[in-house]
Parts: sequence; structure tokens; C-alpha cells
Amino acid sequence: MNAYHLLIDRQVVFCDTCKQRLNKRGYYLTEIQINKKSTTFEVHRLIAKAFFNGIPKDMEIDHIDRVRSNNKITNLRVVTKSENLKNRDFRGRPTIEVIEKIIKLHKKGLSTEQIKNCF
Repeated sequence: MNAYHLLIDRQVVFCDTCKQRLNKRGYYLTEIQINKKSTTFEVHRLIAKAFFNGIPKDMEIDHIDRVRSNNKITNLRVVTKSENLKNRDFRGRPTIEVIEKIIKLHKKGLSTEQIKNCF
């Protein structure tokens, strides 16, 4: 395999294999050596740091298509936490705010399909 030198936080680091593995949450991780110490990084965050000139502390990286393993630059964007939460499906547990909004829309007489389109 090829070895790579990457610039992370203005520091050149060495990645001898850049093997990726999928974690339980669906994100790809990779191990990179920094000062001869191996550190694990989420791949989408490395890509964002490289292509978006860093990630401000109050911002997150959103996978536009909601597929956490799709790390193409065209599928990533820097967003606020609120924006990131809006771009999710609710196969997991929805927040109280989302449940309250669904109830409110239902009481207004919206159909299930109309409510679904609000998210």
C-alpha cells in the first residue's frame, strides 16, 4: 500500500496504510500517526478539514444524502448542529421537539404524508 503525508491542523502527519474501518455508528475511521503516536480520526472530518479550510468549533459536518459512509466531498457540508439535525431520518428516536411538532401538525389536520414532508 501507499504511504501518505497529510496536513492536519497545520501539522504534517504520516499515514502508512490509511486503512479504513466502519464504526458502529456508520462512519469510516482511519488511524494516522502523529508524532509517532497512532490516533483515530473520522474520515469525513479529515476530508472537511482539507477541503473546507477547517471546521469552526460550533459547526458540524453533515452528510447531505444521510449516508454516513459516503464521504465524497460533494456529499459533505459544514452546518450548525440545528441544520445537521434537520437533515436526518427518524429511524432512530426523535427528539421531544420533533414529537411535539408532529402532534401539532396532526392536530391541524395534516395527513401523515404531509407531516412526513415537513421533515
